[in-house]
Amino acid sequence: MEPWYVWKDKVYDPNFFYSESMKQGYGLFNSAPFMGKPVERERRRR
Repeated sequence: MEPWYVWKDKVYDPNFFYSESMKQGYGLFNSAPFMGKPVERERRRR
C-alpha cells in the first residue's frame, strides 16, 4: 500500500463482504465485527 492511501492500515475482513459467510450455508451466524460494543455510560451530574 502506498502511504497516501486512506485505508492502508485497515485489516481485510472477508466476512464483511460475506465471502466466508456464504460458504457456511443457510441460517444466522454471529460475526464479531457486526456484534457491536456496549456503550459505557458516565455518571450524570446534578
